[in-house]
Amino acid sequence: MFKPNELERFSMILEPQMRAMEERIMADVVRRLKINGEITRAADWQIHRAYELGLSKRKVTKIIQQEMGLSYKEVKTMYRQVVQMGYSRDAALYKYKGVAQIPFKDNEGLQQLISAVAMQTYENMQNITQSLGFAVREGGKLVFSPLADYYQQTLDGAMLDIVSGAFDYNTVLKRVVGEMTNSGLRTIDYATGWKNRVDVAARRAVMTGISQITAKVNDDNAKALGADHFEIEWHSGYRPEHWWGGMVVTKEELYSKCGLGTVTGLCGVNCYHDYYPFIPGISERSYTDEELADLDRKEKEKVEFGGKKYNKYEATQHQRKLETT
Repeated sequence: MFKPNELERFSMILEPQMRAMEERIMADVVRRLKINGEITRAADWQIHRAYELGLSKRKVTKIIQQEMGLSYKEVKTMYRQVVQMGYSRDAALYKYKGVAQIPFKDNEGLQQLISAVAMQTYENMQNITQSLGFAVREGGKLVFSPLADYYQQTLDGAMLDIVSGAFDYNTVLKRVVGEMTNSGLRTIDYATGWKNRVDVAARRAVMTGISQITAKVNDDNAKALGADHFEIEWHSGYRPEHWWGGMVVTKEELYSKCGLGTVTGLCGVNCYHDYYPFIPGISERSYTDEELADLDRKEKEKVEFGGKKYNKYEATQHQRKLETT
């Protein structure tokens, strides 16, 4: 991927977004604490993820103290309780000695995330979803309108929240769509002349961006493992052109057979397939050829609704049409 000194530079460019994400994580942790009066499993997970993303233990404690109006002794008692309950993800987080923060040079998870974002954004660390919303063509060149900055920054924040592992997809999407519509934004215009409602455009951009970031992380993992084969994830309701779900293919076949890197191919727009390193003779497939054949047969079965018959893919497309209407 990138050298450590390059990653340091990228992390500095991405720092405002990372700080904003940490603030959102801790705000949600405090919200949970105020409701429950203790560190729940969900709050413990979020604290763990915030720490792994570079937030120091001291900072976590300080935020909880300030926002909850607690003394240091009361926070220590809260920490002791979560350790005693036995579900703490990382008990060392609630100790009072040891490393206060994971040094960037030792934080492999954060380095891999920043490296993937750098590759996705062609190293400028902006527009992670690669959305072309609010773009117009002037003199043959693609130019973004001022509104695009707000839209892209909002989606960037959503992307980081989800790939950080601290928030789930539905919660984040609900939040960002609410933010944008409350700001008066209703539709997203594209250079092609196409127009989408905010929720449709945001959902597509975020899902596509996450898929592409995941692909870059998996490519990095494959390189580290020396793997040249990949298993493509299978999912229900796939579009007919994406028939290769569940298959094991070579790196070259990801491009030639599955269209990786194209708009309509693997990890393209609205594609929900991911792919993972696969080592023949060691890795075990999620589905055998026989199981895939049975799954595909069930996908093609038609069910009657409203006087018409639909297979699984046709039904999902009709559902979206109804939702949009």
